Amino acid sequence: MGKSTIPQPQLDLDALLLTIKHEYAPVISNIGAEEVARHVEEDFLRAINDFVFNVAFEGSFDNQYAKFKQLPIGFQRIYSLCGLCCQVQIAGFNQYFDSPDGIYATDAYDTCMSIGATQLACIIKKAILAFERQAKSTEWIQADPKRRQSASPELDELDSEFWDCSDDIQALQISYIEANRDHFGKCRH
Repeated sequence: MGKSTIPQPQLDLDALLLTIKHEYAPVISNIGAEEVARHVEEDFLRAINDFVFNVAFEGSFDNQYAKFKQLPIGFQRIYSLCGLCCQVQIAGFNQYFDSPDGIYATDAYDTCMSIGATQLACIIKKAILAFERQAKSTEWIQADPKRRQSASPELDELDSEFWDCSDDIQALQISYIEANRDHFGKCRH
């Protein structure tokens, strides 16, 4: 038996973006073109993230990381960074490392480095190291790394750094997508 692979995702990025822009067309005069553009970008990234989730995991988290690594690199980059930003914005780095998205921390770091988000990359690297230090310091955690007795104060401090980060992650992700359509596999564009 050979190595199991997931079907390569196919997504027409241009059609997706056009559809989202069309949905916002009626509100341009109410909130302004710049604000609409920002919302379009948010929805575009969210749609790519949802697409990856649906294609890669198909409702099952068995072999989640192995399935993720079979995706084209563009999808990996958007998914890993969207997961990190979402979790940290909602509840901080402690929550991120407790969630299933925490397994993508190194991928999110690599993504930041590849898109030019060096300040966020530094914060993520510090968070990974803090999490690893905490995991090594408690036998209870070593028995099951997904659980922790208490939140890490060091990770809590990094939440503040995350909020103060000046990297425009959304704009950098959009620029990455525009410049690297070939990183998204057999996408039609």
